[in-house]
Amino acid sequence: MKQILSLAFAASLLAAGAQAHEGHAHGDKPAAAPAAAPAPAAPAPAASGGHAHASPNGGRIVDVAPYHLELVATGGDVTLHVYDADMKPVDAAGAKAEATVLAGKTPSKVALAPAGGNALKGSGSFTAGPDTKVVVSLAMPGGKPVQARYDLGK
Repeated sequence: MKQILSLAFAASLLAAGAQAHEGHAHGDKPAAAPAAAPAPAAPAPAASGGHAHASPNGGRIVDVAPYHLELVATGGDVTLHVYDADMKPVDAAGAKAEATVLAGKTPSKVALAPAGGNALKGSGSFTAGPDTKVVVSLAMPGGKPVQARYDLGK
């Protein structure tokens, strides 16, 4: 049963993409037809939709309205940075988050705790690499829970 759940989880990670950027606008501007993605300005821009954001901490950014979430995974450590729609840091005090990390064949759950400013941090028994996939669930105080999916190889 555990293997079936692990395989189902892995399949859902592979099938799902970070499609949250598609078909939305920032602020009061109407959504324009998706254009070709601009050339990367930094090592890890958001990779979907008609716009990209430079990664302030070298991680991957996914837009899950109303936030932009940057994930940095190194070794067995996971850091999530929370930004608003304009990429301004959002205080993560009181936030609750969990990362499900698939590095290899076994998923690991990592509790992420507020670590000052807009960061939440946690660590687990995995080693992040280019084949690692991560699903983050975030609940900000007074907000609806959101979920972001990351593929560290893309």
